[in-house]
Amino acid sequence: MNLDRSAQHENAPLNRVELRVSLLPEMEPVAPAVDVAIVIDVLRATSVIPTALANGAVQVMTCESIDQARTLRDQWDDVKTIPLLCGERMCQPIPGFDLGNSPAEYSPESVGGRNLIVTTTNGTRAIQSAREAREIWLASFLNLEAVLNRLSGRLSGETGASIKNVHLVCAGTERAITLEDVFLAGCVVDQLGSNATFQVVGDQARLARHAFRSILGTNVDLTSESLSQALRDTQGGRNLIQRGYEPDLSRCAQLNLHDVVPVRVVSTGAVATPDVVTFQLD
Repeated sequence: MNLDRSAQHENAPLNRVELRVSLLPEMEPVAPAVDVAIVIDVLRATSVIPTALANGAVQVMTCESIDQARTLRDQWDDVKTIPLLCGERMCQPIPGFDLGNSPAEYSPESVGGRNLIVTTTNGTRAIQSAREAREIWLASFLNLEAVLNRLSGRLSGETGASIKNVHLVCAGTERAITLEDVFLAGCVVDQLGSNATFQVVGDQARLARHAFRSILGTNVDLTSESLSQALRDTQGGRNLIQRGYEPDLSRCAQLNLHDVVPVRVVSTGAVATPDVVTFQLD
């Protein structure tokens, strides 16, 4: 994936699309005026959810707590479509849940045609923090190109309503900034910041872009192999290695594996509550 970019346009007119970053959800809360919030939890929630939907899951319902997840399934009124309970705490599968939080678990055989309920340590908390935005999308390295293409389509008027601002939200790890999420946010800023349509706003966005460029160095051709190696030297990566999930670093570094963008949809029935944010493909 070639990432060589031309000069930036940070001083673009104010009527251009503002691009902001929160290095942690609480560092700059997502405002109701935000058109598109893009939540990033590279290791691993926003890598797992695109994988599940690409492999045939009907919808993914996210909630912040384990109790909420269990209650949601207990309230499900159709035995034939009862959801799978999925997620983790501190990288480990949750006792009594059907699936953990490794992309390897979300094969077509496991999730095809199924509803999923997901709760994780960091990612679903970040999703909740973005719920005031008009739209929520999920991004990872697995669907990076799809996210960028969707943004381009919105800017050109080819798909959906026009947008005035985009806010990238990094999940972090246990309420601390983590490099893997900042790296992806910086990659998006680097890609979009060279487009005169965008105005990069705030030091958090500039810091993310600087981190991305610093890690990438002089190698402007990001590959899955180089990305996997970079993920090893992040807090999230070290946590996974320590807990026996090192293969997930390579799984979450597969650039543009899925041509999908999970987007929030309006929930109905038992899931029509602010505590549940539901994603599908549109």
